[in-house]
Amino acid sequence: MEDLTKLQHELEKAIPYLGQWEKQNNYQDRLTNFIYKSDNFMEVKRKAEENNVSLRYTLHRWYNFHTSITAEKLFIKYGAIKEKDTTHKSIDLYIKGIPYDIKLTVYPFRYNKDVDLHTRSGKDDLIRWLYKNQSQQGRKHLKNRLFLVCKDTQNYRTSINNLKLKSRFDLLEKGIKTYFDYYAEEKFNELTVIDSGNEYEVFSDIIVVSS
Repeated sequence: MEDLTKLQHELEKAIPYLGQWEKQNNYQDRLTNFIYKSDNFMEVKRKAEENNVSLRYTLHRWYNFHTSITAEKLFIKYGAIKEKDTTHKSIDLYIKGIPYDIKLTVYPFRYNKDVDLHTRSGKDDLIRWLYKNQSQQGRKHLKNRLFLVCKDTQNYRTSINNLKLKSRFDLLEKGIKTYFDYYAEEKFNELTVIDSGNEYEVFSDIIVVSS
């Protein structure tokens, strides 16, 4: 946990720079691929300046990469198996033999329903919305997916408050452990999602990350 605490402190330094996310593009992705090799805020900031690339774009990628990788490591800590093909489009982990894509995300601002995410019906409604409104780019798929949804209990309509929770690794671990404890004997949640008039049966669930 000591290493995660250190990483959390480094990532928290990026939060004031994040603001509104810029649209992802291949050009800036290529210029910022150094984010994969560093867990030090000042080093990443320096390289962004040297490469004359948007600091906000760089730090968004860096923050999202390290928080997502840490979430995967926490799943593995509690029994998930990592997919060997690190470039697989729709599988990150296997849980009790079932393949899942892991998506660490913030509570969507455009989701205008007032549902209780501690109920099955509330979670399933948001899951269907997330599948319907997912990116239409290369990461789009209608396969099994686990969503870690960061939702600030005080002001979830302010995106930066939700974004901060991505690096609260203590809260991520608490939610993941609770998920594994609950499904130790239960069957995983399965539901139908619709895309372009076609129905897909998927295993999917939401783990709420809140302070």
